Amino acid sequence: MCPDTSTIIGDDVDPYVMMDALRLRQILLNLVNNAVKFTNEGAITIRVELIEPDTEASTFRFSVTDTGIGIPEAKQSSIFNSFVQAEEGTTRKFGGTGLGTTIARQLVTLMGGYIGLESQPGQGSTFWFTLRMATSAPPTESGDQQETRPSTGHLSTQKGRLLLAEDYPINQRVIRKHLEDAGYLVTIVNNGEEAVHACMNSRYDLILMDVQMPVMDGHEATRKIRSDCPLCADTPILALTANADRETQNACKQATMNDILTKPIRRNTLLAGVDQWIHGSGVARPDPGTSREVIAEPVSSEDILPIDYDVALQEFGDMDLVVELVGELIWKLDMQIRDMYDALTREDLDGLRRIAHTIKSGAGTLEAVPLYKAATQLEHLCKAKEMTALPHALGHIAAEHDRLKAFVYIQTASFHGKRLLSDPTAT
Repeated sequence: MCPDTSTIIGDDVDPYVMMDALRLRQILLNLVNNAVKFTNEGAITIRVELIEPDTEASTFRFSVTDTGIGIPEAKQSSIFNSFVQAEEGTTRKFGGTGLGTTIARQLVTLMGGYIGLESQPGQGSTFWFTLRMATSAPPTESGDQQETRPSTGHLSTQKGRLLLAEDYPINQRVIRKHLEDAGYLVTIVNNGEEAVHACMNSRYDLILMDVQMPVMDGHEATRKIRSDCPLCADTPILALTANADRETQNACKQATMNDILTKPIRRNTLLAGVDQWIHGSGVARPDPGTSREVIAEPVSSEDILPIDYDVALQEFGDMDLVVELVGELIWKLDMQIRDMYDALTREDLDGLRRIAHTIKSGAGTLEAVPLYKAATQLEHLCKAKEMTALPHALGHIAAEHDRLKAFVYIQTASFHGKRLLSDPTAT
């Protein structure tokens, strides 16, 4: 169960400041992730306070307080060091290797601030840091208008109305961006049941249906749309799946799906498939063959970058979006890894497999190949019920998660230096 989270911002905190928003978000993300990981019940509070006002640049204190397990005093001096956690066995129980606080310290130091903690075992912890930031004027009205223009352009060049049934937020955002940039109008639902409800009330030119979803999967939803939704009974339905093996293909055909698009979703493949069914022949493409699934082989990723930013940038065309999506992936992974350790303790192989499948999908979409391979390996081991191999495979995912965190920190600093990301302090 996730703890309650609240944010308290002091009344004297200026709403507009000039600072590195991306790095601040990464610091808070790491500290909040850490709090969530070690707080089974209770609350997490994020505070922002003005501690040294100044007409040009003021000093602010940010803090993240939790009611979690706490940290013994003897361990507090080393908690910001790499690969350090408060107690042995913490990694096994909660996941990760303690790199999040190290990255937070490095970022705070890089921005000229200070970081520290206050904690008592069994009563929780407060991680805090201070930063000096210059005040800024509110954004201009013209800037707001520019931000809304792309969506207006999409509507004016609308090529078709699509329904996307997909439960993973990162995939939702990626697919939606590709389709809207191409001129399609997209409606998103989170599971098969919501897809059926949408089709009862609206007509769509095409439906993109994820196969594995909670509440109702894509196969059942497709059958219900064909039988119970007159407005969309004949609408082409394309399956989205990471497993394009013969068994999956047959199951999709039996569910009366028209075609299959394999994950990770790639822009050109997605747009070609959609265009073919809306404006083209409407005939299923050649057999996609098997997916690039990695089966029971040891995964060595030391010589592979945790994420290929160059390929991701080519795919999305927007480095700000790539960095934001990677941050979301990392944030979700902290909770997913804890949930996987819980599932392993309960020997819930189906639950463990589902989480691994979700991680595989997000990592593949964002070109995080080592994490993709590690998640694929764990998913396969769950299917094969290889109980003795699961702890090591899960530890491998946790290690790749921390390797990705560290790499993202280093690359983000590099991007700022090359002006690949917007710098609020630039003149």
